[in-house]
Amino acid sequence: TAEFPIATITVNAFDSSLINAITGAASIAASFGPNVGVAIAIGVALAWNRIDNDVDASIVNATVTASGAVNIAADEFAQIKAWTAAASLSVAVATVAVGVSGAGAQATNIILTKVNAHVDGGSMASDGDITITATNDATIEAKVLAVAAAVAGGAAGIGVALGASVARNYIGWEPGSVAEPEHQSTDTPLSVATGDVVEITTGARTGDFYEYVGEEPLANEDDSEIDLTIQEYGDTTLW
Repeated sequence: TAEFPIATITVNAFDSSLINAITGAASIAASFGPNVGVAIAIGVALAWNRIDNDVDASIVNATVTASGAVNIAADEFAQIKAWTAAASLSVAVATVAVGVSGAGAQATNIILTKVNAHVDGGSMASDGDITITATNDATIEAKVLAVAAAVAGGAAGIGVALGASVARNYIGWEPGSVAEPEHQSTDTPLSVATGDVVEITTGARTGDFYEYVGEEPLANEDDSEIDLTIQEYGDTTLW
């Protein structure tokens, strides 16, 4: 136990961790021939960024007597700025030409920093104000881009291009930490109650969890089964 007779005391802890991540992938395929030409190009870019710190401002087991103000503050300013891009191009020229191109970009950004300001044990007396604050201003900025192009030229030409981009951003929550969900996206329940969690098991959002937050249970007017694979999980008024 320590005793501190002092005019003004300030305890401040802060974190300003910063991640700047740029991830890219590109692929090009070309095929030229007199008869049959096939070109396939696939580009994939993946980024995983995580900040996990403890920011703690505290006075522990101390006897503090101050004639002025006492300020204890913990502040979090962590930032993740992620750019993820993928591009692919396929070109096929022949009598029978097939060009297939695919591009996928995915970024997962997680901030789990804990922020606490507190006084434990001891005693504190002050003629001025005693202020204890903890703030978390963590931010995530994610830009994800996928571009795919396919060109096929010939008497018979087929060009197919597919592009998909997904950004997953989490502050204060870690993917996979959810308890057993009530539904999986492949289920066909008659209704989904407010608070029920759906685990996405297919498609670009595989591995994500969404809690239904609608005021009324989710149900079809004709009481038919609900297709959870086609729900608009990006609608924050419902999920």
